[in-house]
Amino acid sequence: MGIGDFNNDGLQDIYFSGNEVSNKLYLNMDHFKFTDITEVAGVNGAGRWSRGVSVVDINNDGLLDIYVCASLAKDSKRRENLLYINKGIDANGVPRFQNMAAEYGLNDSFGKYSLLISSAAIPHRTRS
Repeated sequence: MGIGDFNNDGLQDIYFSGNEVSNKLYLNMDHFKFTDITEVAGVNGAGRWSRGVSVVDINNDGLLDIYVCASLAKDSKRRENLLYINKGIDANGVPRFQNMAAEYGLNDSFGKYSLLISSAAIPHRTRS
C-alpha cells in the first residue's frame, strides 16, 4: 500500500498493490469517502503479481509517482516492475499516469538491474 496526495489537493490518496486482483488507486474525496480511479488513471498493475509499492516524486516535477515491484510469475514479462509517472491532473482532478519503468531502467525482473522492496525482517545468526 502506498499513501500520497497524487492530485495535489491536500488529501492523502491510497494505492493498493494486488496479486490475485488488480492494483487499485482510490482518490480521497474528503470525510473518509474515496473514489476508485484506477482505470482512468492508468495504474491497474497490468496483470502483474504486485508485491510492494513506493511513492516518490522520482522526476522532481511536484507530482507523486508510483513504483510497483512485481514478482512470482513464470512469464518474465509479468515480473517486470512498473514505474507509473504522474503526467498531470485532468480537469476532473484525476491524476493520469504512464508506465515508464523501461525508460528509467527499472522494469527488470531480477536480471542485470533490480530494485528490491521488502518488509520482511532478516534474523541475525551467529556462527558457532
